[in-house]
Amino acid sequence: NLLSPQEIHNKSYHQRRQRSDSANVVSSNTLLVKVFLVFQEMKNAGVEPDIASYNALLRACANAGDINMLNDVMERIKSHQGNTVRNGNGSTPLNPNQTSWREMLRGASKARRSDIAEDIWKRALAYEGHRTSKND
Repeated sequence: NLLSPQEIHNKSYHQRRQRSDSANVVSSNTLLVKVFLVFQEMKNAGVEPDIASYNALLRACANAGDINMLNDVMERIKSHQGNTVRNGNGSTPLNPNQTSWREMLRGASKARRSDIAEDIWKRALAYEGHRTSKND
């Protein structure tokens, strides 16, 4: 069977697209591993991670679309929640912020998991509502 020019184009396009998607997954996963290694080196050197450090982990997980790692990082943040972290500006409490929740939502979107995005949205609203009511 001879393929029409349109069929040849479509087949070629889909093959290129699959290779591109595979390369992006490998690249995102490589970056994810590197970010976690740097984070671990930082902790081994005695540096206390602040929310910006954890948000960098969340961003790498979101780029990779790795829902399990996103949840793991958020659990790490929550396990240290309220702890004070010293930084160049004094001390700040370690709590998820808008960037944390945004990266969680981005990761769910990247993984094409609207059910998880909805759950994250509800958790963020509950957390922000609880945090705001404690400050009133």
